[in-house]
This record gives sequence, C-alpha cells and structure tokens, in this order.
Amino acid sequence: MSQPRWQPLDQSLTVRELVGEHLLFLPEGDGPAVLCRVDEPLPASQGHPPDDPPVRYVRLDGDEQFEILTPLAGHSLARVARALCRGPATVVATTPWRSMEVRRPLRPELRTLLAVLASSLLAVVLGVLASAAFPQFLVVALAAAGLTTVLALRSHRRRHRRLTLRTAGALRLDSGNVAEYARARLAGRRPELDHERTLRGTAIARVDAIREEYVALREDVVARIDLPALFDSTVAQTAAFEVALLGFDDLRDQPGTDLSAAAAELEVAWSTALRNAEALGHHHYPTPLRDEARRASKVAHLAERASNDGERVASLTQLRRILDGLGLTYLPRLDERLAIAPPETPHG
Repeated sequence: MSQPRWQPLDQSLTVRELVGEHLLFLPEGDGPAVLCRVDEPLPASQGHPPDDPPVRYVRLDGDEQFEILTPLAGHSLARVARALCRGPATVVATTPWRSMEVRRPLRPELRTLLAVLASSLLAVVLGVLASAAFPQFLVVALAAAGLTTVLALRSHRRRHRRLTLRTAGALRLDSGNVAEYARARLAGRRPELDHERTLRGTAIARVDAIREEYVALREDVVARIDLPALFDSTVAQTAAFEVALLGFDDLRDQPGTDLSAAAAELEVAWSTALRNAEALGHHHYPTPLRDEARRASKVAHLAERASNDGERVASLTQLRRILDGLGLTYLPRLDERLAIAPPETPHG
C-alpha cells in the first residue's frame, strides 16, 4: 500500500511493506539526510534470501554516492534508520526521484598533486634533453608532457549524481533542497505554494510595469502623435500586444496558472510593438496626411515646452484643429484630457 507523502511514517513498518517506496531519513542529530528507495527483492541466485528487498540509498552530504543496504525483510523502519543514520531519524515517503549524472570538478588537492607530477615529469624530460645531443626531441617531450597532464585530469574527473524529485508546481526539488522542504512540510508549511505566490507576484509586477509604461505613453499627446502605430490596433504587432495583455488579465484571476510564462510572452509582445512603432514613426500615417501629422507633432512639442499657460492653451487650440482635421481614430480625441494641458481652474 502506498504511504502518505511528506508525513512521518510508522517506524514499526517492515522493509517488506515498503517495497517500491522512495523514503527520506531525517536524522535527529547532525548527520546528513538520507534518500533511499526500497527495491524489489533480488533473486535467490544472487546470494540473498528471495524475500529480502535491497535498499538503494544515498547520503545527502555533497558526495552523493549510491550504496546498497540489504536488510532482512522483517526488519523495521526504525532499525533501518539506525543503520543508515547511525541513530534515530524521522522518515517520510517522498515523491519518486531519479538520478542525473553531472561532471564533478576535480578536487583541489588532487588537481595540485597532478600539477606537481606533470611539472616533475617535464623537468626530468628537459634535464635529459639538455644533456643529450638530440634537441629535436624537445617539442615531442613538451607535447607528451602536456598530453599526459590533460589525460590525467580528465581521467580523474568523477561523475557526480544529482537527484531530482517529481513534484507539483513550479518548485523543483533535488538533493540540495529536499531535506529543507521535508522539514517545512513536517512543520505544516507548503513551500511550493509560497514559491508559487512569489512567482505570481513577480510576474504581476513585471506586467504592471509594462502597463504603466503603456498608459503613460497613451496619455502623452506627443507620444500619441509620434508613435501612432503603437495605438493603432490594425497594426499586427500592436494587436498582438493588446491580445497578450488581455490574455494575461484573464489568467491573473485563475489560481494555479503559470503567470511567469505569460508575463514573458507579454514582455516580448510589448517590446516588439514599441520597437515597431519607433521604427515606423510618422511613416505609419497615410501618405497624404503625413505633412499635417508632422505639423501636429511640432505644435504638440511647442505646447509641451510652453513657458506659460497662455502659450500652452494657444498651441493646444491649434493642435486640436489639426487632430480634428486628420480624423484618425488612434490619435487623441478632441474631448480627451491631454497630459500637456494646463490644470483646470475650479469653478464656483
């Protein structure tokens, strides 16, 4: 029967009852945690009783070399814990794990030893050549010494296994964090939910920053005139951004969705739409209207740089006439409050 995940197991359970389980031993002392898997019993022909299931285990001490313990099938979990952890331990069933081999860097002391040996070999070769009458062998000797060092280094690099565990959500468990995760679960916390909330919060903040930038440009009459493609939904890049923004808002209200991927897609869509609008500039306007659009841009810049409200109002009045004449839906409307307009005077 499958055991409940991430909960303390009854240590009177026998090894035979745990065949197929993936277990994590959390010692009560200072020793490393131990991951193990109880395998199917070995055939009797391999020198073991036919019903004794081997325990494949690895101590999470940074070395992580696999070893095999073959307790008697009737041994209790408490007895196995004492054998693996050299003392009492809390045992939980984990999700299945798998191993992945990665190259482990050479230990510093071994690297130093090999360097000394290579240097000694090179010194001997050079000494022999210096006293010999065959200097043409110098190149060959140097090449041989270099090759010897490289081969020695490569041959002494050991493969290192990293264990990864299957888990739900965005949190990825491996041999580096599984013990901490298990202790958190035993304390009643759900780290994967905290991790997911953090990711969602980060994704929402990224999208909010884009939204603020977009709104600021939309409320800037100069940007509306100089970047018309960014506000024209008939432009493919702009339409893609608007669809991505609406799609993110839909996902935002659905718990458990991957907002990080949606935020990344939105960032790409926004960057593409903005760069496209910047590249097009006034060329987005229909050819017959481009001169008038450029005039509108100049007037808008004048209004933005006006030194007093009187100049600004005069420029805005002229700008509104030009925009009305252009009659383009993606330009500011006549009744729209413009960011460069002077503050309204309260009445009454």
